Amino acid sequence: MPERLPAAWATAVGHTSDPVDVLKQQLREAQSAHDELLQQMKVAEGTWRRCIEEAEQKEAAAKKELQGCKALLEKQRPRRSLELSRLLRKLQRNVAREIRDAQQGFVIKKVTEKHGKTEADGGGVCPNTCVLKWCHVEESFGPTSKSVDLQTVQRLDFGPSARAAKLFPEVMPWLCFSVITGERSYDFIGSNESSTRCFVLCISRLCEKFAGGTFRTRHDFEVAKGWCKLKTGCQRRGRTLLQEFLTSVQHVGATLPPPVQPPVVELAGAAEKPMDLFDFFDEPSPTQHAARGPAGSAGSVPEPTSPQSFRSTGSNGDSITRTGSFQPFTRLASAGGDLGSNARGFVSWMTSGGQGSWPKPGETWVFTGCVEQVDLYRTADATEWVNEMACRSQSERRAVNIISALPQQNMVEIRGTDKLKFVKGWARMVDDHGNWLLEKDRKDSASDVLFVRL
Repeated sequence: MPERLPAAWATAVGHTSDPVDVLKQQLREAQSAHDELLQQMKVAEGTWRRCIEEAEQKEAAAKKELQGCKALLEKQRPRRSLELSRLLRKLQRNVAREIRDAQQGFVIKKVTEKHGKTEADGGGVCPNTCVLKWCHVEESFGPTSKSVDLQTVQRLDFGPSARAAKLFPEVMPWLCFSVITGERSYDFIGSNESSTRCFVLCISRLCEKFAGGTFRTRHDFEVAKGWCKLKTGCQRRGRTLLQEFLTSVQHVGATLPPPVQPPVVELAGAAEKPMDLFDFFDEPSPTQHAARGPAGSAGSVPEPTSPQSFRSTGSNGDSITRTGSFQPFTRLASAGGDLGSNARGFVSWMTSGGQGSWPKPGETWVFTGCVEQVDLYRTADATEWVNEMACRSQSERRAVNIISALPQQNMVEIRGTDKLKFVKGWARMVDDHGNWLLEKDRKDSASDVLFVRL
């Protein structure tokens, strides 16, 4: 069997190669270019991983620096002296003002033990003798005044637990307090909140070592009074604390402006595949590129370059050029705000076969049929909607003529054919899920392929 001549010799002497060999050669070249694209994708993924690691290292360094600054600030801050700490603790327990006012006396109501009625008296506390005394308002303290030795007090009741608050429900309970000894209970109703605070805090300080129910500080008394007001209000309205809390939250919420709902990010195919590195990849959208200002201004970015050709080497050593625009980051940025869809659209663009190159003016392309209809816009920024075009005409996919294309913005200007020649506008080339909406019409030019021989 005669040996076959090399392809170059056969062409030189005029022999035609076997079509099968030609197809095999084209297949090997396409496989080589595909392997090279996969290698480029791996390199890009490695670059992203390094960027993520560098960002994590910078974050860790920033946290470490922040901790160092905090430690330095703590060292430079003057330490609180022992005397100052003691003074602050004493100031928290300082009730000298209340003791002074209680010693001067207030008008107070005394609940009689026999009849259970109230009578207006003048009451006061003598801290030197540790005695609580009271008398009629018209009289002054003297031999006829009544008193109780505070050293015999066993418990001090304040608020709803006081006997006066139970005997007189119409009285505000935070004005009532009871001094209980081993023999009986002395019940009082203060004329106002200030007088009640002075009596309760003064008695608490004089009886704190041997009586229960006392208050150590003014803060503790104010907290107890606040809870007493809250519970009393809920009880009189027949509601619980939880119901009052929910009502207050709803009332405050009605006065606030409505919250701004953040856009919902739905990852395409998130239920079918686990999250990977591409799910965390983010690129600014075209509107964000435009919002950064014109070229030369602060925060501006350089304009994307024109489509390029990428040279590779086939399996037989021939040089192969891939036409099209290999701009993954710009293409990914123009795919919308869905992070997962952008990343998967980027991978789909890199690994796609016949859909890897962008259309050129004058070519005829057809819809892929992944959607029923596409929206047409007046300009490439896709801000003004003008029309829509169905992707199928009966059972056949509709063909369109390419007027111009902007790969950087993921937009292509198309015009309908046949009866739809009057329909014209800008449409998206790739949707938010990475699906191509148009593909090259095979009838237009069978020789126009992705890879051409130099």
